[in-house]
Amino acid sequence: MKASTQDRHSLFLLLSLLFFFVLAPLREYGRIGEVVVLAFFGITFIAAAVELSDQQALRRVSVPLVTCAILAHFGAHFYPTMRPLLIVSHVLSTTFFGFVSVALFAYLGAARVSLLAGGSMLR
Repeated sequence: MKASTQDRHSLFLLLSLLFFFVLAPLREYGRIGEVVVLAFFGITFIAAAVELSDQQALRRVSVPLVTCAILAHFGAHFYPTMRPLLIVSHVLSTTFFGFVSVALFAYLGAARVSLLAGGSMLR
C-alpha cells in the first residue's frame, strides 16, 4: 500500500513539473497567463511537499516553507512594486528547491544503498 501511495506522489510531482514547463510560455499573454503559470508553480511546490510528506521531520520543515513561499509568490505577483517581497519570494523558493533536492537525492541514495545491500527498494 505504501509503495502505491509513493508512486502516486511521484507521478503527481512529475505531471505538475511537466505542466509547469509546458504552460510556461503562457506568461507572454499578460496577467492572466502569469496567474495560470503561478498557479501551476504553486501546484508544483505542493507536489514536492507531498513527495516529502512520508517522513515526519521533513514534513515539519517542508510544509511551513512551501506555505510561505507560495504566499510570497502570490504577494509578489499582485504587488509587483514591493521589491522586498519579490526578493523574499525568490529566497524562499530557492531555499525550498534546495531542501527538496537534498531530501530527494538522499532518498534516492538510501534506496540505491538498500538495493546494493540486497534489500528491496520498497519500504
